[in-house]
Amino acid sequence: MENPYNTILKVCSQIDLGNDSKAREIIQEEYPFKLHEKTARKIKDSQAFSIFKRDHFIDQYSGDRLIYIPTLRIINWKLKDDVFPYHPHGKMSKCHIAFWELIPSLDHVIPLARNGKDEEENIVTTSMLKNSIKANWTLKELGWKKIEVKNLPNWDGLVNWYIDFYQKNISDLRPLPNYSYFKHWYDIASNPK
Repeated sequence: MENPYNTILKVCSQIDLGNDSKAREIIQEEYPFKLHEKTARKIKDSQAFSIFKRDHFIDQYSGDRLIYIPTLRIINWKLKDDVFPYHPHGKMSKCHIAFWELIPSLDHVIPLARNGKDEEENIVTTSMLKNSIKANWTLKELGWKKIEVKNLPNWDGLVNWYIDFYQKNISDLRPLPNYSYFKHWYDIASNPK
């Protein structure tokens, strides 16, 4: 492929000459638009948990350890919003940066918008922050590399801490308005499929 910059210069030159059809030809030959069918995500929370476990709760792009999200929500509940604020939509100005740096999320290595498949082989664990940075870019475009799972440390994302805390504090958790959230993630962690 021709250098995109040079291609655009050629196109602009042809447009200046009033030769729009030649400009179209150049784009179609040297820098064509490729229509990508975007696939909808179909991953359930239990599948996400399995992928997090498969990847040892390690960010596949940075190698950083990540924390099971309900563990961070327990910290928010115990320490309160003035010290460890949480925002349900992750608004950065209203939540602790830990909810971006440490929460595991799923990323399609080859983005769905770039014809990537919504299959486990194309999905890795990464932080919310890295996921938002990566967006629909490829690893090559960002200069990133994927870490091999076999080279990862054995880390559970504090899942076992969460299970233990939930069991010991269920009577305090039940009256909370978001109890179903804590129970949902407890059920997934304590009964992985």
